[in-house]
Amino acid sequence: MKSVGKELELAVPFDANAMLGSNPTAKYSCTRCIVEGTASPRNIFVSEGELKRTQMNHPQFGQQDAINDNRTFEGWRTA
Repeated sequence: MKSVGKELELAVPFDANAMLGSNPTAKYSCTRCIVEGTASPRNIFVSEGELKRTQMNHPQFGQQDAINDNRTFEGWRTA
């Protein structure tokens, strides 16, 4: 059985740039909360989506890199 700290990846920062690496897009799933009890099923709060590296034009600073986080799901699931 995994420890809660490892399952929530508490020691790993959410770094969209690192998740993308050299790829233009990357899908992700992050467990953000775990609720466990003896009388009910295990529930997890999950954020899922796709990261996409884009370019934006800033009037003062010119062309800038940006990362778009398109959330496809955010909510509770029974695990």
